[in-house]
This record gives sequence, structure tokens and C-alpha cells, in this order.
Amino acid sequence: MYGKWMKKTPKTAIVKRGKTKPPQNPAEPWFPVSHEKFALDVAGGMTQHDAYIKNICPRAKDWKPSSVDEQASKIAHKVKPRIKHLQQTATDAGIADIIERKRVLTEVLRGRLSDFASCGKQGAVKLEIDKKNINSAALRAIVAHREIRGRGEDQTDAEVVRVEIRDPVPAIAELNRMEKVYDVAPTASFTIILEKSEWRPN
Repeated sequence: MYGKWMKKTPKTAIVKRGKTKPPQNPAEPWFPVSHEKFALDVAGGMTQHDAYIKNICPRAKDWKPSSVDEQASKIAHKVKPRIKHLQQTATDAGIADIIERKRVLTEVLRGRLSDFASCGKQGAVKLEIDKKNINSAALRAIVAHREIRGRGEDQTDAEVVRVEIRDPVPAIAELNRMEKVYDVAPTASFTIILEKSEWRPN
């Protein structure tokens, strides 16, 4: 109707309305499953290149390496939070937490020689040392050597074993510090300089 003098109405962007997916929790398995497997392998030390071929697209082994790397980088970017969480979890598992450290210190202060030795027949001492020993953290060292005992026909070759137990006092002090049983008061130091004076008789 208006011919060429009619102004064109600008096109408006079409906005798709719908429910947006909430971000995935890095502490939970990732979806889809192939992405979770990819994240597990990369967190375990596998290259993104190999993890992509193994879990995402096996036929990618016939692609150019640069093409595989490009696609693998895209997947790695998507699952980056999950990979970071898996690596952090693996690191944390190798570090002793506060409970484990207290348990070791408690074993040290409770350790007794009787935990590792028992008296057998005719007063002979029998050592029983293995990983199942109670308070095993208290064991400091085991030193063994051979000695010649007796004289003449009564001479015998004996094996002497010395078992050393850790001093419990440092363990007690450390536990007290961790539990804040007592506070260490700040100490102040000062220096007194005494000048030597000359004395002359009258």
C-alpha cells in the first residue's frame, strides 16, 4: 500500500523460553556418562586426546591429531569443574586429617614394650612385631646384632634384639596444643647491660 516509502520493521531476536538446566554438581557423577568417564580418565592422568577417543568418539583415532585435540578441549572445558574436584579429592585422600594425626600421637603416648614383646617359656622374651600390633606408631626402631656369650665349651652365639619406643612426652605436648588444653603465654625478653665502673681509692 505504501510502496517503497514504507519502512521495514526491524527483525527482533527470537527468545526461546523454557527451563534452563541447573549447573551440575562437581561432587556428583557428570552427565552424560561419556563425559564422566572422560573426566575420570583425565583426572587420573590420561591426556585429553586419548580420553576423547576412548570415551567420546572411538572413530576419532582416524582423524587428524589437531582435530581430535580441538574437540577434546571443548569437552575438557565443559567438565573442568568435575576434573578439578576429582583431582582435589585424590590429593586430599593422601593427606592425614586431624583425626588420623591425633590417633597416631595417641598411639605414641600409649605405647609400651609389652605391645611388642611377651614372656615365653623359661623367661625367654618373644618379639611379636607386625602391622597388627597395638600402638604400632610408638615403635621407634628395632636394632639386631649377634653376640658371642660364655667361655670355652659354654660359648654360644646369641642374637640380641633391641626394641626402642618413642618418647611419649612430645606426643602429649602436641596433643595438648592441638586440643588447646593450655595456651602458651607470650614471653618477653630483655637485656640488662651492666657497665663496669672504675674504682679509685681515696
